Amino acid sequence: MEFNQDLEGERSPINNPLLLGHDDAEQLFLSSFFSRRVPHAWLLTGTKGIGKATFAYRIARFVLTNNVISSGKDRSFYSDIELVKTPINLNSDINNPICRRIMSGGHPDFLNITRALDEKTGKIKKQITVDEIRKINSFLSLTSAEGGWKVIVIDSIDDLNLNSANALLKILEEPPSNTLILLVCHNLMSILETIRSRCRHIKLNLLEKDILITLIKEYLVDLPVDDTKILSRLSGGSIGRALYLAEGPILEVFNKIETILSTFPKLDMSKVHDLGNILQRDKTGDLFIHAMDFLANWVENNVKNLASSDLEKSKPWLEIWDKIVDSGNKLKLLNLDQKQVFLNTFVSIKNLTYSSNSGLG
Repeated sequence: MEFNQDLEGERSPINNPLLLGHDDAEQLFLSSFFSRRVPHAWLLTGTKGIGKATFAYRIARFVLTNNVISSGKDRSFYSDIELVKTPINLNSDINNPICRRIMSGGHPDFLNITRALDEKTGKIKKQITVDEIRKINSFLSLTSAEGGWKVIVIDSIDDLNLNSANALLKILEEPPSNTLILLVCHNLMSILETIRSRCRHIKLNLLEKDILITLIKEYLVDLPVDDTKILSRLSGGSIGRALYLAEGPILEVFNKIETILSTFPKLDMSKVHDLGNILQRDKTGDLFIHAMDFLANWVENNVKNLASSDLEKSKPWLEIWDKIVDSGNKLKLLNLDQKQVFLNTFVSIKNLTYSSNSGLG
């Protein structure tokens, strides 16, 4: 599933100082950066929405707020590295004037490359064009305004077309000294091997559940606790995905499903039909998949509860669980009507719940 990462305001990666769950990645960058052998290009990879762009902009703020270059061939922040204790993280004061200029796009030694606005349509372009990449050449041709590092962030290189990728490759082959190029990448295998081979690679991992819950609470302060738990489960380790789901109808759908399930063995088919209509209107099919996943988890809990006391009574529930889990595949393979599949699933659960042999009736 695609989800919008073009967040605005404080949530925008360039403005967001909050990064959790990636301490190892920060330490890897810091240890390399203070080693006197600093790679000029860094490839930051991992699943969408886990904080790669936020990580890149943290690096940019850290580097430019500590912008001192050592003399000679070795590049480092400080001329006498032995006298300096390596920082434990990339934290920077976002109220620092340098950070404010980076966040506003006004720092002369910082260049941010993203998909540009199409002036004809008024929409964001689908690709980063070669013209955007050529801005890097102009940027690097100028002497550093503050006598130190020049930092470039490209978010993301997945958006490059073939021409812009080749233009970037030429830049990576012979970058000027004291240049740091940070490449945000969602799918490593989609990137030219010649680009991958010229970069130091840092892979950011999926976020742990407790980290996700902390971030969801931070960004969605009024969200009920139960909804927070649902988002953390559905997000697949991605805070970006969690925020995307929170903006859509998924939580409303889940709450309605829970309300219907709470009335079993009674079943209000009018409410089920209403839900089915909502799922039918979603042309992506994502809502249907999430709704069936929710039902599968509800049934799975019943299977576990019954299996612990009566294995035989749990078998019918296990059969329904198998059908629900497989519904997504059958829907595509047999071109089934997703609303009807959804209705039939509710009726099956209702009948099983009502049965005196189900263990729940």
